[in-house]
Amino acid sequence: MSINLDKWLLGQCGREDCVGELARRWLNEAAGGKIDDHEEWLTELGRIVDWSTAVLQAKKEFAIAADCLARGQSAPTLPKLFASEKYDQQLHEWFARHKAQPELSADAYLRIRHFALKKALAGRKLIYLDTNHWINLRHVLLSHRLAMPEYACILALLNDLATSGQVVCPISFPLFLELMKQTDVETRTVTADLMDGLSGGVCFQPPEELEKLELRQQMMQGVLGSEAPDLNEWIWTKVGYVGGELLPYSGKVSGPDNNLIRKVFIDGMWDISL
Repeated sequence: MSINLDKWLLGQCGREDCVGELARRWLNEAAGGKIDDHEEWLTELGRIVDWSTAVLQAKKEFAIAADCLARGQSAPTLPKLFASEKYDQQLHEWFARHKAQPELSADAYLRIRHFALKKALAGRKLIYLDTNHWINLRHVLLSHRLAMPEYACILALLNDLATSGQVVCPISFPLFLELMKQTDVETRTVTADLMDGLSGGVCFQPPEELEKLELRQQMMQGVLGSEAPDLNEWIWTKVGYVGGELLPYSGKVSGPDNNLIRKVFIDGMWDISL
């Protein structure tokens, strides 16, 4: 297996060191369309004195990670999403279930998860909160000096409505970018926990995927008219896929094994928290 520099940098965004700071800068600039070539961007940044140490460290760690993955080993700098007893148990259950259904493709299984999510959202009020609202709600949780009484009431009401399944406050890739700009570990973690609780892990597809969906829907309606299928179920995903629904693939394993791994990966990303 292999990994691209951009995917490796994404995995470093939660770090509290110079590489983590570099990764968050990359994330912001990449999201703004300011980066055409990731490796060239990193090299250019390394010529700036304040960033040279971080760039050298990032290049060294990325080379180690790429070598480990090429040899079929785990990379020390890639987040271990399932490194807990709970996830170990879930992995065994997911593998067992999908081994019993080899005829079900990963693409078809992803469609099943999307259809179930669409059904779960039916009848719920969807409330999209911008970054300022999330921060004001977080102030209440942290008893911050800037906490406003009206947001204490809003938070209590949203918690009740979300717990009872009446509302969902979905997040998005732009909100994720704003979250990663928070440099304080405590406030970023509290904000992420708050988002997890009120969103139920529900997330918009990234902006470029929404544009593709809208174009595809318009083209199908132009050709098929009222017979065009509804693609609205693909608008939504889970926070594990906040950056897009990518599935792993390795040319070193068989087709059936790749299919099995991809379905297990879908389960893992579907259940993971922000």
